[in-house]
Amino acid sequence: MKEIFKNSNTMGILRLILWFYAILPKKICRVLPDHLELKRYFYRYYGYFPDLEDPKIFGEKIQWYKLNYRKPIMNEMVDKYLARNFINKMGFGYTLNELYGVYDNVGEIDLESLPDKFVLKATHGSGMNIICKNKNELDWKSSRMEMKKWLKVNYFFMGRQWAYKDLVPRIICEKYLENEKY
Repeated sequence: MKEIFKNSNTMGILRLILWFYAILPKKICRVLPDHLELKRYFYRYYGYFPDLEDPKIFGEKIQWYKLNYRKPIMNEMVDKYLARNFINKMGFGYTLNELYGVYDNVGEIDLESLPDKFVLKATHGSGMNIICKNKNELDWKSSRMEMKKWLKVNYFFMGRQWAYKDLVPRIICEKYLENEKY
């Protein structure tokens, strides 16, 4: 098989095909095999295709890990709520922030039952946080809309982060922590 790719004409055709994949709409890319989608995703952000056979730079190595390092515990560690359960089982629950609730959908959140200060977080994402310092000043309608958007995000389809594939997105509510110095 590698002999085929040593031919420069074949490499040119392969690069053309990969370039075509790089400009495909995201919805179509959901059906691509993982290695092609990773190459497409990488190309869109870096402007060249990664070397997944012999990765040299950090970004290429991350893509290699996405394809090759698949320990089952990673499914648990990418979910903020499941990771909390793991930390508890390991005997370190005392290090965790107080948890007020876990919600499968935004409609389950009873704003009246929450304290005046709290933080809402998506269990499956980064930067998906609503920090409420005063419940009476929170734009609840806007916050609900934002959280509904969060629950539709699946990081598996954004760069084939396989550990997120079958994750159930949820919202957790935790105690708001203040730094007394600031």
